Amino acid sequence: MTTRRLLLDSIRHYWRTHLGVILGSALAALVLTGALMVGDSVKATLRAQAEARVGKIGEALLCGERFVPWPREVEKRPSVVARTFAPGRDAAGMLMLSGTAARSDGKARANKVQIVGVDDAFWKLSPSANAVPLTANEIALNERLAAQLGVKVGDEIRLRMEKPSAISKDAPLSGAEDAGVTITARVARVVGDADFGRFALASGQVPPHTAFVPLVALQEKLGVGEKVNMLLSLPPASLVGEVERKRFRRAGAISKLTFGLVSPDVSISFGPQTPIGPEGLYSGFESDFRGKVLWRSVSAGEGRFYPKQDGIEIRSPRVFLDPAVVSAARESETSDRRETYIQMQLSKEDSEDLQSEYIPISVTLMNVAIPGSKPPRGLDSLTYFVNELRAGDGSDAKANATPYSMVTAIDAAASGFVNPTLADGEIQITRWLADDLGVAPGGKVTVKYFVMGERRQLVEKTRTFTVAAPILEMDTPQLQTDADGKDSWMPDFPNVPDKKSFGKWKPGFDFDATRVRKKDEAYWEKYRGTPKAFVTLKTGQKLWGNRWGNLTSIRYPAGTKREQVERIAAFIDPAALGFRTVNLREQALAATNAPVDFGELFVYFSFFLIAAAAVLTGLLFTFTIEQRAAEAGLLLAVGWPVKKVRRLFLREGFVLALIGSLAGALLAALYTKGVLHALAGVWGGATGGTRFVFAPSAVTMAIGVVSGVFVALFAMWLASRRLFKMEAAALLNGAVQGEGAAQPRSRVRESAGTLPGGGGGRGSARALTSAATCVVAALALAIFAKGNSGAFFGAGALLLIAGCLFSLARLRQVATGTGAESISQLGARNASRRRGRSMATIAVLASGVFMVIAVDSFRKGAPEDTTQRGTGTGGFAFIGESSAPIYEDLNSAKGRDAYALDDKLMSGVHVVQMRVRDGDDASCLNLNRAVQPRILGVDFFELGTGHPRDPNERPATPSASSGSLWRKRAPFSLAWWNVAAKDATRIPGVVDANTLQWALQKKLGDVLEVPGDRGEPVRVEFSATVSGSILQGLVVIPERDFTAKFPNTAGYRFFLVDCPREKMDAVREHLTRQLGDRGLELTPAVKRLAEFNEVENTYLSIFQVLGGLGMLLGSAGLGIVVARNVFERRREFGLLEAVGFTPQTLRRLVFAEHRWLIIGALGIGAVSALTAVWPRLSAQAAHFPWRGILTLLAGMALLGAFWAWLATRLALRRSQLPALRTE
Repeated sequence: MTTRRLLLDSIRHYWRTHLGVILGSALAALVLTGALMVGDSVKATLRAQAEARVGKIGEALLCGERFVPWPREVEKRPSVVARTFAPGRDAAGMLMLSGTAARSDGKARANKVQIVGVDDAFWKLSPSANAVPLTANEIALNERLAAQLGVKVGDEIRLRMEKPSAISKDAPLSGAEDAGVTITARVARVVGDADFGRFALASGQVPPHTAFVPLVALQEKLGVGEKVNMLLSLPPASLVGEVERKRFRRAGAISKLTFGLVSPDVSISFGPQTPIGPEGLYSGFESDFRGKVLWRSVSAGEGRFYPKQDGIEIRSPRVFLDPAVVSAARESETSDRRETYIQMQLSKEDSEDLQSEYIPISVTLMNVAIPGSKPPRGLDSLTYFVNELRAGDGSDAKANATPYSMVTAIDAAASGFVNPTLADGEIQITRWLADDLGVAPGGKVTVKYFVMGERRQLVEKTRTFTVAAPILEMDTPQLQTDADGKDSWMPDFPNVPDKKSFGKWKPGFDFDATRVRKKDEAYWEKYRGTPKAFVTLKTGQKLWGNRWGNLTSIRYPAGTKREQVERIAAFIDPAALGFRTVNLREQALAATNAPVDFGELFVYFSFFLIAAAAVLTGLLFTFTIEQRAAEAGLLLAVGWPVKKVRRLFLREGFVLALIGSLAGALLAALYTKGVLHALAGVWGGATGGTRFVFAPSAVTMAIGVVSGVFVALFAMWLASRRLFKMEAAALLNGAVQGEGAAQPRSRVRESAGTLPGGGGGRGSARALTSAATCVVAALALAIFAKGNSGAFFGAGALLLIAGCLFSLARLRQVATGTGAESISQLGARNASRRRGRSMATIAVLASGVFMVIAVDSFRKGAPEDTTQRGTGTGGFAFIGESSAPIYEDLNSAKGRDAYALDDKLMSGVHVVQMRVRDGDDASCLNLNRAVQPRILGVDFFELGTGHPRDPNERPATPSASSGSLWRKRAPFSLAWWNVAAKDATRIPGVVDANTLQWALQKKLGDVLEVPGDRGEPVRVEFSATVSGSILQGLVVIPERDFTAKFPNTAGYRFFLVDCPREKMDAVREHLTRQLGDRGLELTPAVKRLAEFNEVENTYLSIFQVLGGLGMLLGSAGLGIVVARNVFERRREFGLLEAVGFTPQTLRRLVFAEHRWLIIGALGIGAVSALTAVWPRLSAQAAHFPWRGILTLLAGMALLGAFWAWLATRLALRRSQLPALRTE
C-alpha cells in the first residue's frame, strides 16, 4: 500500500470525525476571506464612485478667481487641450460657483449647492456621454439635491449665488454692495450617477448638491460674457513608439515630455477685442518640428495709449497689478530669453502610426528666445483714494481741507514731471490743491486715508507731509485727460460715477456725500480722477501696498511700440496668477486608496473569531488523531520514522483544511454581503450609510483559501506536537494522558506547603504574591487616575492578570489537598490535575471577555459641559458654513447692521470667522484619501478663547488645570498663541490628532505642501494637534499667513458660534434666517462632534460584535476540551464505575470540573473589564450597554455549560469498563 492510498483510505474511513475539522477550517477561511472581500468591495465602490465623479475627464484647468475667454464658436476657441486632440474641439468650458437652492414655494432649501454652467461638450465627458438638452429657463438637478428639495421634473426652483467681481471683495474700494444673482427655472431633468450626478472636484463618497444650468444663460446672468472659470478635457493618451521618442531626442533641448493640459498663458490687451500675443514666437526655437509657444488669452492687464504722448500704460481690471505681471514687466525689460512651455506638433508624415493629422504635444520648460526688442524701463505708479487732504499738521480742525481725492505714488526720478529730488516725507501738490488749501512749498499737508483691516474693517490713518517745490500746474501734459474725459492715472475702481455725479459714488465705505462741494464736482467733471498730489513710490507702497499688489499701473514713454509691450506676456507665469492644471482622473483614483483598508480592518476586528475557529480546528484534529493513537503506534512499531508518521497525519490535515477552506471561501460571499448590508445599515455610522457593491476578486479568494489552509494547518501542528513525542508502546496501549496524570507521589509531597486546606508550595505563594502586587498596582492607578480612561484600562488589565494568577494559585492549592466532601469538590480537584489546560481555558475566556467589554472604555460620548474650552467642542455652541463668503465682522455693529441682526439677541454671542481654501474632506466621515485637505485661516487667539484679541492682552502660558483646546506633543505643553513652525519657510498648522494620524498619515513636525494662489508651494508644518475635536478633517493656520499665501480667497465661509445655552435655539434661527442669502447653515457643535465620535464608536461596536461571536464560538472549544479529557481518562472512569459510580454521577463529576472554569473565567473577565470602563460607567451609567454585556456573559455561560454537558453526555454514553483491559 502506498502512502497516498493510505492517506485516502484514512480520510474515507474517518470521514465522520473529520467533519468537525473541515467545519472549523471552513469557518476560519470564511471569516478571513469575507474580511478581505469587504475590503475589495469597499475599494471597488470607491473606485466606481470616483469614475462616476470625473466621468471621462482627464485634466482640468482651474482658473481660481479669474475667468478665461471661451468663444461659443468652436473654431475661435484657444488651444487649451492635451496633445491628442484638435485644439479646443474636445474640451469643455464651464462655470462653477457655490450658492443656494430653494423651492419656489419656500418649503425646502439647500445650502452649499454646486451651481455648474455647462453646454453639450460637458455632457460628452460624463460616464454615459448622454446629452442632457436644456433650454435657457431650464435646469437639471442631481438626485441628492432633488431629494433634499423634494422636487421632481416640472417643478420650479430658485438658485442664488454671488455675482463675481474682478476685484476682491476684501480689497479697498471694492464696492458697497455684495451683489447676488437669482435664477428661477424649471427642473427639466434629474440626473443619476451615470449622467454626472456625482460630478465634483473634491473626493467623497457623498455627492454634493448640484444644479446644472445652461452655460450661456448663466454667463448672461453673471455678466461675464463668453468666459468660463474651468476647462475640462479628455485624458491624454500615452505616447509610445520609438519613432516619436527618437525625433524628440533629435530636437536637442527636450528632456522630458509632460502629459498635462496646457496651462493658460496671459496677454496684455488693447481694448476688449484685441488680445496681444506675438505670432510666430516659436521662430527662435530651433528644431525639425512645427512648434509654437502656447499662447492662451487670459487677460492679465489692459494696454492703453495715454493722452498727449505716444505712450502705453498697463493697468488691471483688478485695480492692483498682480506681482506676477510686475515681475514679468521687469524681466521683459532686461531679458531676451526665458523658460517657457512649448507645444510641439508632429506632422503626419513623421510617423505612420499617428491617427490624426497633427498631434499637439506639451513639452517641459525650455529656454527659448523671445523675439522683438525689449521695452524701455516702465514708470511704476500707485494711485490711491484718500479721505482728506488738510492744510497743516492735522491739529487744527478749522484748517482748509479737500475731501476725497486721488494721490499717486510715483518714481519721482523717472517721472519726467515730478520733482526728481522728492523725498519720502514730502508731497508735491497741484495748483488746484494749493489754491484750495492755501499752502505753499515748505508748508504742511496732512493726508487721511483708509487701509483695509480684517473683515472689511476700514482703519483710518493719518500721515503729515511737507509740501515740496514746485507746485504742479494743471496744464502739465502728464495731468491731462484723454478724449473721453478718463485719466489713466486713476485705476478702474468699481462703481465709478459718470462725469457729473462725483457725489453719487459708492466706493464701498461710508462715503459722506455732504462733504462734496461744488468745486469738487467741477474738478471731477473737468479732470476726473487726476491726482491732486504726488508722493514717492517708496512712501506710497509703504502706506497703501497690500496683499493684492503695490502698483496700479506701469507707464511706458513715448516711442514705445505696441509689440514691445506685448512681449511682457511671454514672461508671465500662469501659475503665479492662480491658474492650476490638475489631472482629475489621477487624483480621483489616488483618493480611492483609502487611508483605512477595510479588508485589514475587518481582519483585525475578526481576530477573536478567526482565533476561535483555529483553536477549534486544532482541538478537533488533535482529538481525532488521539483516538487513532494505536494506529500511529503501529506505524512506528513497524519501522516508520516519526517524521514520516507526523507528515502522514499532517497531510491528512492539509487535505481536510483545503476542503474546508475552499468551502469557506465560497460561503464567504454570504458573510461579506451580510457585513456590507450592516455597513449600510446598523454600522452605517462608520461609512456615512454608503451602499457598497459586492465585488469580490479571484485573488482575494485565493488569498483567503491559502490563509485559511495555513491557519488551520498551523493550529493542527501546534495542537498535535505532544502526541508524536510519545513512544510507540505507549501509543499502542492508548496511553494518551494529560499533564499531571502520572505525577509521582514523591513530587506531590515535595511540593506540599503551607496553604490552608492543603498547602500549595512556593509556586502558589509566588502566584499569590504576584496577584496581590497586581491588585495593589491596579488600585493605585484607579485612585490617582482621576477619571483617565487609559489609566483605568491599565488597572483593569492588571486585575485580569491578578485574577489569572490567583486562579493558578488556587489550582495548585486544590491539587495538593486531601479528600473531597462532594462531587463538586472532587470536580474542582480533578480540574487542578491539568493546570495548564485549565489555566488556558480560564485565561482565554477571561481575556476574551475583558477585551470585548473593555474596549467600551474607548467609546466616546458627548462632553458633560460643552461650554468648556478644553472639550471637543472648544466651548462653541454651533459650527457653521456658508455657500457665499461673508465679508463683514458679524461681531461688530457695522457687520450686524449689514444683515439686520438683533443687537439684544446677539448680546453675549461671539462668532469666530474663518477663511476657507477648498479641498478634500479629511475627516473620518470620508472614506477616500484626502489628497488636498481643506485649509482654514483664523486668529488662533480668538479660536482658543472664543473672544477677539485685545491688543493689550498678554496671556500667560496656561496650566493643565486651566484647560485648552490645543495640545502639542503632550497635553497643554504649548498653548494656541505659542504655536509656531520650525523655520520661516513654513506655516504653523493645527490639525485634529485623528486626522493627522489616519487621514493624512503624518505626524507632528511633518509638512503638508499645497499650491498657493501665486503658484508658489505653501508648506504647512503640523505644529500642534487637538484631540477629539469638531475641527476634524481640517488644517487650521493663522489668518495672517492664510491671507499672505491665498490672497485671492476673500471673505469667510466657516464659523464657530459661542453663545449662552438659553439663547441657542433663538440665535440659530435668527442667524440662518438673516444670512439665508449667504447660505449660512449652523449645526450644533455637540451634534457634529457626535457624528465624528459615531465613526469610532461604530468601529468599537463591530469589534465587540465580531469578538463576541468569537468568544461564543470559543465556548464550543470547551466542549472539545471536555471530550478530550474524558477520552484521556476513560480507564479512570472505568475504575470509578467498577467501584460503584453510576454513569449519571460520572457525568455530574465531569460537568463540575468545567463548571468552575467557566464561572471563574467569566467572573475574572467581567470584574476586570468593568474596572477598565469605570470612568464611562460612572459618567454615563444610563447609556452604558448593560443589555449587550449581560447578554454576552449569559450567552457564554449558557453555551459553555451546554457544550460541556453535550461533550460529557456523548463521551460517557457507554460504559467505560472495557478501558480497564488496557490498564
